[in-house]
Amino acid sequence: MPATLDDLKDLIGRYVTVPPEPWRRFVALLQEREYPRHRHLLRLGHVSGELAFIQQGLVRRYVRDGTREVNTGFLREGSFANAFTSFTRQQPSAVALQALEDTRLFTLSYEAMQTLSREHPCWQQFALGAAACKLEQQAEREAVLLTCTAAERYRRLTEAWPAIELRVPLYHIASYLGIAPETLSRLRRQRAVS
Repeated sequence: MPATLDDLKDLIGRYVTVPPEPWRRFVALLQEREYPRHRHLLRLGHVSGELAFIQQGLVRRYVRDGTREVNTGFLREGSFANAFTSFTRQQPSAVALQALEDTRLFTLSYEAMQTLSREHPCWQQFALGAAACKLEQQAEREAVLLTCTAAERYRRLTEAWPAIELRVPLYHIASYLGIAPETLSRLRRQRAVS
């Protein structure tokens, strides 16, 4: 189901309470963008120029390890799709963002975010809250990769997102789990039997 402006307001509300006038100003500066399947929202080494919220669609986040792409996340409706460090520091991105489905976004340019931050302190608080949340997510992902078996990582992923295999190609899921596609096939067979 597509995400709405109310969903975006709720998501931002996890980090900060935005008064009515700054919210109206924020909404007025938003743009809508569409990306067809396989199009990059952000390429490796490019600077992120916008904050993006997924209305509809699916985006993968990945890094490059030599010649191999390694998936670090899948972002769906109702979530931000950003290279946060690149956006906030305006430096080349170490991660890429690519649409796995036709994707529609609400976006806010870096310049608009800077303007909002100067106009009301709630937007600076939002940035700090979002950064803290991102650090927590990265620490949790790192802990799972270091302490859980492949089977445990797969179980956790499918419990958190039961329908992931209907939307994300299996080779992308295997990459995200840090396993070979053949290992994922074996885990899937074992789960089907039990």
